[in-house]
Amino acid sequence: MSNEGTAIVTGTSSGIGKAIAQTLLGEGWRVVGFDIAPSGIAHAAFDAVRVDLSDGAAAEAAAAQAGGARALIHAAGAARYAPLGDLRPADSEAIWRVHVEAVVRMANIVIPAMAARRFGRVVLIGSRASQGIAGRSQYGAAKAALVGLARSWAAVPADRTIWPPLPGTSSMLWMVVPSGMLASGSALPMRASASGPATTCCPAWT
Repeated sequence: MSNEGTAIVTGTSSGIGKAIAQTLLGEGWRVVGFDIAPSGIAHAAFDAVRVDLSDGAAAEAAAAQAGGARALIHAAGAARYAPLGDLRPADSEAIWRVHVEAVVRMANIVIPAMAARRFGRVVLIGSRASQGIAGRSQYGAAKAALVGLARSWAAVPADRTIWPPLPGTSSMLWMVVPSGMLASGSALPMRASASGPATTCCPAWT
């Protein structure tokens, strides 16, 4: 059993999700990785779960089976880029299901359990595209929705969320982190003893 507990990390087959999973494993977490693609992580405390996060019911079932998660980090994504005039509704739906609906369904499963244990951390990986990038309107809209989720969840009164709090926040850490700032998967204040203010979204989009 790890010293830190269990973290669910999505998108662990590559990129940011894989980097975060490896960082958490190095810090003593047990990591349950959700991805539709095979994972290349080989670690005794890593469990790879093959799941299509665009299937809401499958995302819920995977979250329920993970059991006892103290952290949920949503790094999985789906990208579809097109200019106005070539936007396809099916692409919007696919992006939304992976980026937004999946984490809503997973959070609905794991956060009540976090509250019962009085500890939890949730990190949503954002993107500069939410501020507007030509040709990325569908992707950017989904990433902007994550900011709204984080702000809304963070607005829950402290006495109804999870202990212990980070300074200057309600009781749970809700973060939306621009993907460019997490290239190494580091600097996530995941421990109960973490210091410094948490943010519901990153104030600097460079």
